[in-house]
Order: sequence, then structure tokens, then C-alpha cells
Amino acid sequence: MTSLTQPNEPDRQVVAAARSAAWRRNLRRMLRNPSLVTGGVILFVFFVVAILANVLAPYGGNAQDILHVLQRPSWAHPFGTDSIGRDIFSRVILGTRYSLSIAVLSVAIGAVIGIPVGLVAGYFGGRLDSWLMGFIDILLTIPVIVLAIAIVTVIGPGMVGLVVAISITFAPRLARITRGRVFEVKEEVYVSAAQALGGTTRRVMTRHVLPNSFAPLIIEITLRAGQAVLVGAALGFLGLGVQPPTPEWGTMLSRGRDYLQLARFVVIAPGIAISLLVLGFNLFGDGLRDIWDPNG
Repeated sequence: MTSLTQPNEPDRQVVAAARSAAWRRNLRRMLRNPSLVTGGVILFVFFVVAILANVLAPYGGNAQDILHVLQRPSWAHPFGTDSIGRDIFSRVILGTRYSLSIAVLSVAIGAVIGIPVGLVAGYFGGRLDSWLMGFIDILLTIPVIVLAIAIVTVIGPGMVGLVVAISITFAPRLARITRGRVFEVKEEVYVSAAQALGGTTRRVMTRHVLPNSFAPLIIEITLRAGQAVLVGAALGFLGLGVQPPTPEWGTMLSRGRDYLQLARFVVIAPGIAISLLVLGFNLFGDGLRDIWDPNG
């Protein structure tokens, strides 16, 4: 006898077919969105370069050729060489790993911190919400770069300090967005039904409220990743980020600014790399917004 609580085989096939059709429909919508496709291609190229950096870079990141200092772009050195004869093309390729790592780790840690805070504040509301959001509002009054500089000054420059600083600056914004979305979702009928059926608070929050709040969060996380690249490069430019001789784009800009009059090409390549990576994240985030939140 077929169980009343378990779907039979035809029902499973219908559900699987419906899910497959929905997936194909969403895929077609994504492929028709120029921002999403363009941003996705840019990000894909950068991720491939980061993974294959050691293979693609013709020279080591710190290999010096003292006979060709500040050499203009050529076949041997497509982006030229810097003030101590290092190949800029190789350093830009190897620097992709650091900029992508900073962006991905920063937004991931910021999401781990901010999303639970916003989820708790939005679901329970009341005095707990007031306390949490009061602290969040205080952090939001401080400009991102100023707060990041203050945090790095306390922790110390370097990759770890940079990631921690950017994560803490992004967490309040993700908490605020999560809270607003949770306020909307928790009033939906399916949430009330789950509560009426005896679902625990934890189960309702993690199985019904949070999954249905993900769309705006993923959009925001993608856009924040682009901002993380800029903040990381800015701190590197100020000497508070990844330290030399590591080939990080912001640090390369900082070291090359003394040679702007003599050899502008020293800063052009890392500057373009930063712009393209930020553009990729922004286009991808805008494309997701067009698809998931057309009225946002």
C-alpha cells in the first residue's frame, strides 16, 4: 500500500520534470541578460587566470632583470618592467590570486557575521532588534575606508588584517539587508504554516525564512565583492594591505606612482586589472538583480 505521506513514482517524476523546466527557463533568462553574461565571462577569465597563474606567468613575480629596468612594453615584457626590472605582466597575473582571494574571503566572512545578526534581529524583533540594529547603525555611520584603515591599524598590515578589516566593514550592511528581507518573509503564509505545524524556531528560521531571503543577499554579496577589490587596492596603495614584494595590484600602484612622469605604463596594467575585476562583479550583480529583483 502506498504511504499517504510519501509521493509515489509518477509524482516524483512530475516534480522532477517541473524542476527541470524551471531550471531551463531560468538559464534562458540568464543567457539573455547582457550584464550577467558579460560580467560572468569577465569573472570566469579572472578565476581561470588566478588558478593557472603560475603556468601563465612567463617570469616569477619577483624575478629581476637589472639590465632592463623600466623597459617599455615589448614582446619579451608585454606590460614593461618596473623600477627593479620585474616583469609587470607576470606580476599582474600573479596578483590576480591576491585580489580575488581578498574579495571572496572578505565577503564570505562578512556574510557569516552579518547574515546571522540580521536574521536574529529581523525574526525576533523587539528589544533585541533595537539593540543589534543600534550597534549596526553606529558602524554604518563610519565610511568604509575609514573603518577599514582603523581596523588594519589595530590588527596590523598584511593579508590577514586586510581581509578581517574589509569583512567587518561589510558585515553591518549585510545584516541590515538581511533584517529587512526577514521582516517581509516571516509574514508569509508558509512561515505561519510551519510554525502552526510545530516547527521549532531554529527550523523555521533556517529552512523557511533564510532560504527565501537569499536572492537580495546574493546580489548584495556580489556587488560588495567588487567594492572589496577597491578597498583592498586602496589599503595596499596606502601601505596597509599586502606587503611588498608580494605582487598585489594596490601595492604595485603605490610603488609605481613615483615613476608616473618617466614610465606611466608601470601603473596602467594593474589599474586596468582592478577596473576590469570590479566591472565584472558589478555587471554580474546587476544582472542578478535584473533577474531576481526586477523591481528593486
